Amino acid sequence: MRERGGRGPTRAKAYWTGDDTLIVLFRDCFTQAEKTLWAAGREHAADRYRHAVQGVLDTAMRQAVEHAIARPVIATMSCAHHEPDMMAVVFILESVP
Repeated sequence: MRERGGRGPTRAKAYWTGDDTLIVLFRDCFTQAEKTLWAAGREHAADRYRHAVQGVLDTAMRQAVEHAIARPVIATMSCAHHEPDMMAVVFILESVP
């Protein structure tokens, strides 16, 4: 996120939520541009921008998780929240027989 988005979160923590699901919570994620849009009442524009960035970074995030845990990621879902400044990414993994 830092390399491609211009700024990364200040904190991140991963949680297993079953055998095939990993959730990563990020804090202090929004860029100054996104914060400026929010402050100006343009939260929909900030949300669309965040969603677009997440879409572009999806493949790189999948690859990073697959490399770290040696399991294929079959789906990702993400959401962001403004106050407090948080983001969650859910990685659904291929089931292990």
